Amino acid sequence: MANSPRQEIRNRPSPPVPRVGQGMMRVSIMTELPSLLRELGQDPDRLLGELGLDPAQFDDPENTIAFRSVGALLALCVTRTGCRHLGLLLGQRGGTHTLGAVGMLARSSRDVGSALRSLIEHLHQHDQGAVPNLSVSGNRAELGYAIYERDVPSADQIYAAAIAIAFQIMRELCGSGWRPSEVLLPFSKPRDTVPFRQFFPPPLPGRPPARDATAGAADPTIA
Repeated sequence: MANSPRQEIRNRPSPPVPRVGQGMMRVSIMTELPSLLRELGQDPDRLLGELGLDPAQFDDPENTIAFRSVGALLALCVTRTGCRHLGLLLGQRGGTHTLGAVGMLARSSRDVGSALRSLIEHLHQHDQGAVPNLSVSGNRAELGYAIYERDVPSADQIYAAAIAIAFQIMRELCGSGWRPSEVLLPFSKPRDTVPFRQFFPPPLPGRPPARDATAGAADPTIA
């Protein structure tokens, strides 16, 4: 009997995981930024040049970039485009593929809980400016992401991108019908909540900002 596609993925050897230095991250999702900027009417090469960044750096997701540089770049992009939910738009283009080898390991896991634990264990190979966390209690799981790198500009944009990527990953792992019980964002309520409400299914955060970006799910398959 032929193996299923998922079994075939599991039987493959684990891919080599790149080394990412302290305060650095893989370019990964930032490869999507130039096309997003063009859609918003901006010249990405010009914007990158203002910060002394080489556009070629954003051609390969395996390249690395300083976490603070990502924040500074997103801050400049928000200013130039006037789009205050730019991080959210960027994160919507993400998924397990964003995490490279780490995402492949998650996709190869036997169940959702194993996939999330794999992400928690290996995310430092993708990102060394923040730390993920997973808390499971009964049939409820909370997946969080907290920036620990100091003095990072535009942290709200990074958090918005991160939680959007996490949301996309959960839908890959659980199916397109998966819905979080709540989404908590660690920054003040945006002036325009419509883009967030359109992307995240209700309920949107109704309590004070969290200390990290958190998605909660009542799903026994995660435990």
